[in-house]
Order: sequence, then structure tokens, then C-alpha cells
Amino acid sequence: TKLSLLNDWYKDSKQCLVFCGDIALDDLQDSIPLPDNAKVVGVKTATLKAKQLSVPLFKPNSSEDYIKSDHFIKLNLDIHLSISENGARGVLANKAQGVNVKDIQLTGELTHNDDQIITEVGGLFGVVTGKSNLNHISLNKVNIKLKENRPNVGYDSKNNKSIGGIIGSAPNGDLTITNSSINDLTIDSGLAANVGGIIGVIYSNLDFKVDDDATTKNTVNGLTISNAERNTGALIGYSGKNKSTNTININNTEINIKSISAEYDCAGGIIGYIHEGELNANNLQVKVNETISAAKNVGGLVGYIDHVNANIKNTDIHTNTLKATIVENYNTSGSCTGGLAGRVHTTSEKSNLILENIKIVASSIISEKHYAGGLIGVIGINDNDQETKIASTIKSISSFAKEINANQYAGGLIGFISKNTENTILDKIQNVVGTVSTNSSTTEPGGLIGYVCTNDTNKCIKKIQIKNTVSYSQRKKDGKRNQLFALLKYKNCEDHKGLFKMARYYNDCKSTNNDSVACGQSADFGNELHRIQPDNCDSVKIADSTCKKININGESINFPLFDTSMLDETGNIQW
Repeated sequence: TKLSLLNDWYKDSKQCLVFCGDIALDDLQDSIPLPDNAKVVGVKTATLKAKQLSVPLFKPNSSEDYIKSDHFIKLNLDIHLSISENGARGVLANKAQGVNVKDIQLTGELTHNDDQIITEVGGLFGVVTGKSNLNHISLNKVNIKLKENRPNVGYDSKNNKSIGGIIGSAPNGDLTITNSSINDLTIDSGLAANVGGIIGVIYSNLDFKVDDDATTKNTVNGLTISNAERNTGALIGYSGKNKSTNTININNTEINIKSISAEYDCAGGIIGYIHEGELNANNLQVKVNETISAAKNVGGLVGYIDHVNANIKNTDIHTNTLKATIVENYNTSGSCTGGLAGRVHTTSEKSNLILENIKIVASSIISEKHYAGGLIGVIGINDNDQETKIASTIKSISSFAKEINANQYAGGLIGFISKNTENTILDKIQNVVGTVSTNSSTTEPGGLIGYVCTNDTNKCIKKIQIKNTVSYSQRKKDGKRNQLFALLKYKNCEDHKGLFKMARYYNDCKSTNNDSVACGQSADFGNELHRIQPDNCDSVKIADSTCKKININGESINFPLFDTSMLDETGNIQW
């Protein structure tokens, strides 16, 4: 246990440091030096334990800041690290470049209680750069608790601290994380700006994947992130930067979240905020047991997708509450909440949003100010009249929500689509909302889309195609059930014949006025498309769909469903 004797272990050209059995680290006064390309190996289930450490286990044997070790292999770490110095901090090393890490288990705490301003903190590394591979990393009952300190105190300070369960920051290079798991991770970030269950902030390429074994998945189970300033996600807090070209690939991952919160901007089920570059996500399952919340940009998967080519497929999201809350004296707080993404936006170069085979089941999707949607809160909202260049293809979506509510602009699927959006294709959509409502009588909710095309004549509606769509929504039971309640609302747009193909919309209003059209009838909807009344299954013809009786809040209707997996044998939705 006298690890100070290891200060000269590498002399005589030794390159491999081997740990065996249980080793107590209580006497470790300084980090163990590692020359470049040294290997650290544990055998016979080596366990390194420490009740309290103030330094990481390893440091570079040079004047450089970065460890450059070929391998860290098979170490079981039960470490309580008390951070008491400025800069980046991690249990294995503060900074690492081009490392290979495999079969590492971490249990314990990282705490910070003094007035030193730390920048990056990770369970294993504060910073990782270069081409690095982490394989079979396991965090079990890890608690990261940092003192609140930041360079600028006050609203929206844009604190730059980055906190991650495994890595604080990955500023460049190519990072691969394979077959990894997190169980019962708690991060109290001390108002850090970028906080992620895996990585706080990343500007490098990331491949988050599993081996070829199709039964294996990366897992995050029992995650709590609190006391963050902005940009919080179960995997990544913030990704990208100006002129970023990095690619984020996330595949075959199961995530079980207790709660995630940010005081100001951006909270999401996998990523808080992704800016520029590319996002590819496939085969994800996300469950939120309590709440994901922030002042704005809240999503079951991503809080804010900004200037990004995003391709998200084969994903299930089950969430309790998603909520954008108003923060006093903070501009535009309480805006943009969606079952998948709170906000999708781009201005400079055209970006693509491709969503396919997505299922969302939500209890409450709430924006205390504007923009709430079962899938996306807002697509392409304008900043200073800049043109929005988003091309969206949204296909094979099943969205179930008990409640969707905003002060303005609530939609069963999308809360708001900007007037300058490139184009939007909705194809094979199933949308069921128990109650969709707004608090404003001037901007009532839409069964499918809250509002689209506010004032540009002859420009927007031709850019939206809705086909093979069924939607059901109930109004908030507030005595206003005779007001217009549209599938979507738009104004000042030219002839749209042929735009809505096989689109059917149901709600609980039994009005027979001229704005209502029985399903199955052909109609010229005029300048606004309003509700389509439920009739019977025979009058609704949708290709490759199954008609089944469904129970919504105690009421039974016949409804053509693309996906019946959310129903029990009596037709009740399993929220």
C-alpha cells in the first residue's frame, strides 16, 4: 500500500504496471507517474479502494498535461475523490490523449467543496482528446457533487464548467465508447453549463455503440442530474460549436432517467443542446420516470437541435413530465417543449430532419409560455427574420400524450411551424392526445399542428404535405368546446387541393356546423382546415391500417390505428 514507492517504477524501460488483488490507496499523496504508451493492467479482479483522495490515480511523467497511455485494463475502482485544485479533474487522470480503456468499474464519489473554480470533471477523465476508445466502462452508484462557484454570478452567466459521468470534455479527435453502463448516477453540478451522464461537452466525433452482438445494449439506469445552469442530457450536455463538422452516432442504447433539469436552457433525454454537425441515432429506448425540465428547449430526446443534419430512427420514448418553466427576469423562458425535441432550427445552410419509426408516450408536455408538441415544440422559429432552411421528413410516428399544454401554440404533434421552413412531410402519423389546450383564446390548439404559416401569402402551405395520418384530440374541458379546433391552422395561403391525402382528424366536439366534415367525405376545406368528425370505420380508408375501438378518458370511439401495441385487450391506452 506504500504507493509512493511507485514513483520510479517505470525506470529501466518498464512499460507495464500491474495491480493484483485489493489495494488500499489511503497513503497515496501524489499521482502515480506514467510515461507515454505505458500500460496499466489489473489482474485477479484488482480492486483499488480509497476513503478519500485529493489527486487522480495517474499523471504524465513529463511536463505535458496529458496522459498518453496505450491501455487501462480491468480495474475495479472504489474511489472517493475530493477535488481541491483548479482545472480538469478525473479519477484515472485529469487529461488523457489517445487512450484505450477497457473493463473499468467505478464506484464512489467526486466532491468539490472549496472556492477553486474547476473547468471539467469526469468520473474517469476530466478531458479526453485524440483518437480514444473506451470499452466496457461501468459506473455503479457514483455521486458527483460540486460546489456552486462560477466566474460570473447572475442570470445566464454562461458558465463554462463541463461535467460528465465518464468524461468532462472531449474537445477534439475521435471518441468511441462501446458496451458501457451507468447505474444510479447522481450529478449535482454546482451550476455547471454542460452536464451529461456520459460526457459534459463534446466537439469531437463520437461513436456510442455496442459490439456486433445484437442482444447487447449500452444502458443508463437511474440517472439524476440537478443544479445545472444549462445544457443537460442523459448522454451529452452540449455537442458542437461554430462551424462544427463533428458527427455524433448513438446506437442501441437504453436510458432510464429519474430526472434531469437545467435552470436556464436545454434539457433532453440523450442530449441537451446539439449545435451544427450531424446526429445519427438508431434503436434507442428512453424512459423518464419523473421530469425533464428547463427554462426553454426541453425534449424527450434532445432539447435543441440547431443547424444539425439529424437522422433519428427506431426510437421509443416513454416520459412522465416534460416542462419548460418560466424563470423570472429571464428572456423567452418557458418556451419550446416536445416529446422528442423542444426546438429544431437552422438559418444559414439547409439542414435535414429525418424522423422515422418513432413512438412517444407522454403524461404531460407543458410549455408555460409558448410552443408545445407531442413530437416537436417548434420547427424553424425565426430570429430577426432570418430564413429558416429545414427540410423535415417525419414518417411512421406514433404519439400518445395525456396532456399537451402551452400558453400559446400547442399541437398534438407539432406546436408551431415557421413561415419560412423549407418543407415538411408528415407521412403515416398516428397521434392521440387526451387533452390538448392553450391558455390563450387567440391562438387555440391544433389537433396535429398548433399553428403554421402566420402571414406569408402563397408561400408556406405548399411546403407541407400531410398523408396517411390519423389524429385524435380532446379539448380542455373548460366550457369552450364550441370554439374552432383545427387539425392545423393556417392563413393567407393559396389553393391546397390534394395537399391532405388520407388525413383524418377526430375530436370530441359534436358540432354540426359548416366547418365540420364527416370523415370519409371529400371536401374543399377553404382557408382553414377544421375538425373532421368521427363517423365509423367503414367511412375511413387508410392503407395498411387496422381499425380498432379505443378508449380515451373513458370515451370509446372507433379509430384506425397504425400501431396498437399501446392498447390492452379492451382498448385502453397503457400510458
